[in-house]
Amino acid sequence: MTDIEVGGPGLVLIVQDDAERADELHDLLSELGFATRWCASASIALKSFHETRPDLVVMEVGLAGRSGLDVCREIRRESDVPIILVSTGSATEDIVEGFRAGADDYIVEPFAGAELLVRVQARMRRRRNGIQARHTVMVDDLEVDVDNRQVRRHREPINVTPTEFKLLVTLVERPGHVFSREELLAEVWGYGHAGDERVVTVHVQRLRAKIEADPDRPRIVTTVRGLGYRLGHTTDVRWIPEPLTV
Repeated sequence: MTDIEVGGPGLVLIVQDDAERADELHDLLSELGFATRWCASASIALKSFHETRPDLVVMEVGLAGRSGLDVCREIRRESDVPIILVSTGSATEDIVEGFRAGADDYIVEPFAGAELLVRVQARMRRRRNGIQARHTVMVDDLEVDVDNRQVRRHREPINVTPTEFKLLVTLVERPGHVFSREELLAEVWGYGHAGDERVVTVHVQRLRAKIEADPDRPRIVTTVRGLGYRLGHTTDVRWIPEPLTV
């Protein structure tokens, strides 16, 4: 595998200490014309990230030496670039730790090449399209600044990840609608596969921990038992300025 391959849709930084596996990832991504850059260690990954400013990062969690989770945390401190973590750990606590580190997606090995490509395309598509700007929305005492991608309460910023922000905006844009986990996978992550619903569950829990006054008794992101999630207290939702009606 060469150091960098030129393609059209964007640049993907591959962080993988297994050269054979890195080649497989490179071949998969190249099928769709993605440019790739391969890094075999955490230290090289951070250096390459600063040099190339990739559009997306696909990173192995279990790197030799320093963990991919550490690299994920460092990148997230300075960038909202989409990060997909790759791991052999499928336990819920492993997935939670990946999202806690700032990952946007988490895929468990072994996986089909087509599944990775769907996830990569979804992250890239959402990065290009962004979230349709609708100024600011007030939900109870929570202020969601859609234009600037910020969440505040009483003017104090709340640090949410890009995926958590997209999840929150998806709910507030359709107050009263009950989203199934499968529907949220499609809306927020851009794909849906059986068994991936816990990705949604983990993100909802993390979002609640940040935005709810009492996460054990959520008022903003509420559960509809057996169906999914919806925005609570929909009568307290107010857009600033108010959206135009026809």
